[in-house]
Amino acid sequence: MVSTVCRIYLSENYLIVSNIDNNVLLFNGEGKFQRKVGRVGNGPADILPGVITVQIDEKREKIYLTDSQMRKMKMYCLSDASYIGAIPLSFQAITPSYMVNSQDSTILITHVPMNDSPAVLWKQDFQGNVLSSIVPKRFENPKGFWMLGTDAFYMWKNKDKITLAILHNPATNDSLYHYNESTNEVHPYFAVNFPGDAPDHWIYETSDFYMITINGSTGGDISSGYHNGPQQRIIIDKKTGRGAYANIVLDGYGNIPITKQRFYMWGEYFTLTLSPEWVAEMAEKALAHPEYLKPGEKERLQTLVDSITEEDNIFIVYGKIK
Repeated sequence: MVSTVCRIYLSENYLIVSNIDNNVLLFNGEGKFQRKVGRVGNGPADILPGVITVQIDEKREKIYLTDSQMRKMKMYCLSDASYIGAIPLSFQAITPSYMVNSQDSTILITHVPMNDSPAVLWKQDFQGNVLSSIVPKRFENPKGFWMLGTDAFYMWKNKDKITLAILHNPATNDSLYHYNESTNEVHPYFAVNFPGDAPDHWIYETSDFYMITINGSTGGDISSGYHNGPQQRIIIDKKTGRGAYANIVLDGYGNIPITKQRFYMWGEYFTLTLSPEWVAEMAEKALAHPEYLKPGEKERLQTLVDSITEEDNIFIVYGKIK
């Protein structure tokens, strides 16, 4: 069902996965498949190839989705995946990130601005009327074109603050930004200045720390969940300002290291995708050294290895860094 994961979207009790075949699949929080959302096609209710962004609104039982058309946001019912309608976007939204406020029927959208883009961020109503906007200026894409997966603006809410992070290819020294909705202003507040050419990297933020992930080579099939080269991670404590290189491991499973896998932060939580072959290989390596395992880990790892088959789907891991 999920042979190659392209993107994962989370809510409190659900997750949505889009794969390389442009299927949009809804699962509950325990990983049980619920239903398929939409179908690939050119009709009003259909999804064009290239699902970009999804938001799940559990309270109002809606799924909001943008695809490669970039000019409409489509709505589906969470309970049965039926098509509800479409919201016109004020501007063409290139790899957008957005926050839908169903209570006041507004959408806050940011995207990768091209040279002719009228806005890098804007707020609009469900009828497509612009309520506020910020011109691109220094945020314009330096190449003049965009590439899915390598150019993106990400927006999330961290407590009461709206945070923006930028990814460009080729990479640039850049910053995390806070957006002040009341004044319609964007302010930089955490920057990473690399010596020489900036490597391909991401900047994340949680309540307690900043994390910079420096990616290895991405020339291979990263849609399968891997970078060709190992990743380096730097964690900086917010209270002390002290930083250190850090390794991410799967606690409770023999501290399996996460080095080349695509690792995404969603506020305080993370998601990553793992192939069943890799999971089995790493679990068996951990089992080969039982002296390092905590109580209960040996049984947990053995149960995991015994459950993996050649026909298994990609593993999706969802957790919190501690």
